[in-house]
Amino acid sequence: MQRQQPKLPRDIGGAAHSPRAHSMSKLLSRKPSLAVPLPFETLFNAAPVGLVVLDRSTRVLQVNDKYAKLFGITADALTGLKISDLDPEGSANIHRDFTVFDAGGSVPDHEFARDGQTYHVSVAPVRDAAGQVAAVQVALVDISEEVRIGRELADANNRLKEIARHDHLTGLYNRGYFEDALTREFKRLNRRTGVLSIVLIDVDHFKQFNDFYGHIAGDQCLADVATAAKSALLRPGDYLCRYGGEELVAILADTGAEGALLAAGRMSEAIVALRIPHARSPFGIVTVSMGAATTDGRPGKSVQHKRDQLVGAADRALYLAKARGRNRIALADDLEAEAARFSGLAEASG
Repeated sequence: MQRQQPKLPRDIGGAAHSPRAHSMSKLLSRKPSLAVPLPFETLFNAAPVGLVVLDRSTRVLQVNDKYAKLFGITADALTGLKISDLDPEGSANIHRDFTVFDAGGSVPDHEFARDGQTYHVSVAPVRDAAGQVAAVQVALVDISEEVRIGRELADANNRLKEIARHDHLTGLYNRGYFEDALTREFKRLNRRTGVLSIVLIDVDHFKQFNDFYGHIAGDQCLADVATAAKSALLRPGDYLCRYGGEELVAILADTGAEGALLAAGRMSEAIVALRIPHARSPFGIVTVSMGAATTDGRPGKSVQHKRDQLVGAADRALYLAKARGRNRIALADDLEAEAARFSGLAEASG
């Protein structure tokens, strides 16, 4: 089937032209005009931005009141003065602008701050009949409110990001932050030699604690344990995160197996020192089991693979600590025998 051709409108001036099209023709033929043309000075002074025209000596040839307010005087008082006498730094910028324009270049828009206000600045050349740059025109737009709002939004966004990185119950970094931080540490290890350790921490018999004391008490227990463990990490670069449920995890940068064992021992002792009653634990108080693992970040495998390997090793060490009776630390390397120094940090209560 042949496609039907669209109907084209008849000429506006045609004899068969409709009354509506004739009315449109009359509207199109009208040209807006001012009864009395506005003089240039009126338009210049009424401009919603600060405007100034400067010659090569930085003398003010034309200026409006919005620009003159920067200097605390009227446009009439500023006209004829040299910017170099009022603002030496600004004058130096104008001279540089002339140099750029003379070379055929352009000056990019930029921001300028003065007396707590921020302005968007545009600079353009004014050429004479011979095409030479005789003056420059500077336009200033006050963007202080936009800048203030932008900063507030950025601050609010940063606060939201910070909230999103933390666990609301314990106040520790959350698992997402842990994974990002561990990735960063591995990337750092790829750039230089070093070691990295993590310690997985699990509250012993926590389900029984919740069942006996209730979930509110359980939440408070986790918060107290997190605070105590965090207080035992002595270096600013060490991170303690909530890994999930009753598990915490510490990232210990530049720390070998011995150092990880010592850090784990301090955290365990700090938690035991709380003496939180636990009637359903053989130790009578809240204790933790820990699994530590160390890596030197050897090259050759992906960061994610090495990260998963390290976490897996710490998890196996944690399982070993539980299998040996809980309330102890196990290492994922040949130093496991040394961990016996920290086993039984809290004696069983009868």
